[in-house]
Amino acid sequence: MKIKNLYLQYYDKVFANDLDLKDFFIGNKILVFSRLKLVSIGLVLIYGYYLYCDFILFNGITDPTFTYTLAGIHLFGFLLSICFLCIYPKFRDNQRFIYSKWSTFIINSYITLYVLMGAAASLNSQRLTGNIDAYIIILISVAVLFPIRPNHFLTIVFSNHIVFLMLLTSFSQNAFSLVSKQINTTATVLISCLISFTLFVYKKEDHINKLKLNESITELKRIQNELKIKASLDPLTGVYNRRYGIEVLQDALLRANLEQIEFTLCFIDINNLKVVNDKFGHPEGDYLIQTICNVIRNVVNEEDVLFRYGGDEFIVIFFSKTPLHVEKTWERILTLLEQLSHTTDKQYPFSASHGLFYFKSGMEMSFDDILENADKEMYKEKYLFNVK
Repeated sequence: MKIKNLYLQYYDKVFANDLDLKDFFIGNKILVFSRLKLVSIGLVLIYGYYLYCDFILFNGITDPTFTYTLAGIHLFGFLLSICFLCIYPKFRDNQRFIYSKWSTFIINSYITLYVLMGAAASLNSQRLTGNIDAYIIILISVAVLFPIRPNHFLTIVFSNHIVFLMLLTSFSQNAFSLVSKQINTTATVLISCLISFTLFVYKKEDHINKLKLNESITELKRIQNELKIKASLDPLTGVYNRRYGIEVLQDALLRANLEQIEFTLCFIDINNLKVVNDKFGHPEGDYLIQTICNVIRNVVNEEDVLFRYGGDEFIVIFFSKTPLHVEKTWERILTLLEQLSHTTDKQYPFSASHGLFYFKSGMEMSFDDILENADKEMYKEKYLFNVK
């Protein structure tokens, strides 16, 4: 009992965080159920051989009690397996049942009965041959095949072993042989408990390591996404930078070869930035860039792509929009910039020039061609602004 208490104390320490491992225990239950199914199928298939052994190979045994007891054990195992195979499909995919205590009860009950069968078979053999190998084989097999909770396994094998030792005493006539078998079977029980505990802890630690690995991968992906976003943003304005914008535009041109797409590219150039920088300083020039960029960003839609192409140049890709629609959007931007020029105390106006180019699938144009055409249209407007 002292060994059992120490074992349980260590178990409680190792499995103190069971609440954080629900997925592991549920998955482990499903694994045990699948292995119980395989064992049951094996016992059903091998039952014919058992009958052959019981009534053909052991036909010459003078003790009929041995034969009938062995046949009864084999029949019990066969019926037990049939019963499990009949009920298994009903709760195999029933998550509510798997999560309940009834699933644990059925698992522990079947394993208890398997161990009892091994003990009964060994006690039956003890009367005839003095052999208890079946019990030892069952103990080791159960420890390896069924990774149930170690405290459950300990309760099952110790309770069975106490009964086994008591009955073994009544069946054994040689005192030295009895002590030897008691020592050997008890040692096997302890070894089976150690095997069960070791395998279960290993599976648990493997599950925890996989969780940590998944968390690390998730965190790594998050960091990669953050770095990708930061690498795609312009530090001054917070909109996409030149590299990202060019990638989007080039990707659109590639998709245009495979599907029907259209977009209007708007090339924007801030007016009088050099004058503001020279007269009021670069901080004011940066403020002018940021302010006009914010106005544009607040007007364009989420599906449109705004990026800073150069110092005072911005590009907006208006997907699935015609120049007529974009011109209306630009009028709203100009109205807001004009209002801003009258409402702020800045000594310079907020204004920008723009040029549009419409593209759709089927047009044989490169990125540079599109940009050049939009740039030409922008400079026409800028010329008019400078003349004024």
